[in-house]
Amino acid sequence: MLSAGWVWHPLSLVVSFDVAQALVNPSHLDKGQDLPTASNPGLVEENSACWLDDRRFAVAASTEYQEDNVEDDGELRLRPLGLAVYDVIQGTCLQAFQLEEQAGTILPVGERFVLSLYRHPKLIDLSTGKVVHVWTELRSGLQESSII
Repeated sequence: MLSAGWVWHPLSLVVSFDVAQALVNPSHLDKGQDLPTASNPGLVEENSACWLDDRRFAVAASTEYQEDNVEDDGELRLRPLGLAVYDVIQGTCLQAFQLEEQAGTILPVGERFVLSLYRHPKLIDLSTGKVVHVWTELRSGLQESSII
């Protein structure tokens, strides 16, 4: 189970929950599992997420860093205006891309694409991070996180 919500600040975060573990130990639902810390050490706000298959999910970021003076070390991680794919079983970031504008709400389209709904619907290829189509005639709003 995946939650792309906000905590008191307001700050948007993505947390996953192992349903099988929650059935054995319901207190697991009190905290869940954050994104892998090596891949996103609290550097950027996580605005939206969606499952791609049984073990991978995509996460879209806000436009700003949460910490100042963060250098680009080349490590795969979610960055501002970013989109990243995580493997929840391995606890690793598999792919990370910078976008030209924030993604806003994202929805899976098969296992290889997400639909970004910020401003206009955009189909993004997760193998390259490139926008393959934009429906400019459709306005899909400016929602950028779970905080409305």
